[in-house]
Amino acid sequence: MSDRGMKKWNAYKTLDAHMPAVTKTMQNQYKKAKPLISSEEADEINYHLVNYHGQEVIITYYRHEEINEITTTIKKVSPENRELILPDRSKIKFTELLGIKDND
Repeated sequence: MSDRGMKKWNAYKTLDAHMPAVTKTMQNQYKKAKPLISSEEADEINYHLVNYHGQEVIITYYRHEEINEITTTIKKVSPENRELILPDRSKIKFTELLGIKDND
């Protein structure tokens, strides 16, 4: 038996009173809990930050109940603010980091 996915909620879209509940259910379906990182993963993140020399990296981070991944360079590592500053001036907090690896 196959799951109909979000098709099962389409019938309720005609009922305006139900729309907020249906929308919330649809949004909650994609939320993820923040994964815990092991001490080895934390050491790997620290290694990449300490030995970073302007190369392009793949950064995995958790924000707004979603896991995101970007390929970028790091403009600045700010230990005093505990964040990475990217070339587009966006920031990723150390607490959001899930992984950093070289873009080979």
